[in-house]
Amino acid sequence: MAAIQEYLLPLGVTLPSEVQEIAGGYFIWIELPQPLCASDIAQLALQEGVKVASGELFKVQGDPAPGRSRFENNIRICFAWEQESKLTEGVRRLAGVIQHAMN
Repeated sequence: MAAIQEYLLPLGVTLPSEVQEIAGGYFIWIELPQPLCASDIAQLALQEGVKVASGELFKVQGDPAPGRSRFENNIRICFAWEQESKLTEGVRRLAGVIQHAMN
């Protein structure tokens, strides 16, 4: 969480409002600032050696939600398998991708 707070939140990335502290689990959702698209950011991040999941992968097919998908600018970051130092570096690289995409 410290890396997310340090590198991503200053870029306008947001967390679900109910997330105050991570007590367990394997992933966290982030929401990208508009007009960034999660699938585009996920592809760019992969080029930097960071694999994240675009929220659209988790969309329920046939969901009647009108307009844009509510997952279109959400990314799921998994932290189940990597060492903390690698996770911090991955979040730092993801921040670089997001910052570059915003310019």
